[in-house]
Amino acid sequence: MKAHDQRQHKIPQLGIVVLEDFVEFGANCAVDRATLGETRIGEGTKFDNLCHVAHNCQIGRHSVYAAGFFVAGSSTIGDHFMVGGTTAVGDHLQISDNVTLGGRSVVTSDIPKAGAYAGYPLEPFAEARRTLVNLTYVTKMRKQLLQIQKHLGLKEE
Repeated sequence: MKAHDQRQHKIPQLGIVVLEDFVEFGANCAVDRATLGETRIGEGTKFDNLCHVAHNCQIGRHSVYAAGFFVAGSSTIGDHFMVGGTTAVGDHLQISDNVTLGGRSVVTSDIPKAGAYAGYPLEPFAEARRTLVNLTYVTKMRKQLLQIQKHLGLKEE
């Protein structure tokens, strides 16, 4: 007999899902019922195709979610949220009202202030744009740096 049972055990989801007025979902979306309380989608919120809202999430009012959006369990997203496609929000996070996220972003910590953000790691939108542009030059710059180190007789560290 093993000292620790290593099997996975399902926790029954006894809660409910509440969809307020004028909520719309595209094809192949999934909304998980709450573990005990409720998963709530606020009034007027629109989801494109292939979106997932996990258990116990609170989704604000009048928001727009592009295809491939995922939010993990017990997160709260404020009103007037707008998000680009293939974006993920981690579990137990708080996102304030009036936040916009660029596509392919990943949220791993709370967003306490309204504004536009993008990237992974998440940055204010203007900084994320600069980061994305600069990424195209990183490989060339590394090669140049290695040439400079070699020319100066410096060892790589």
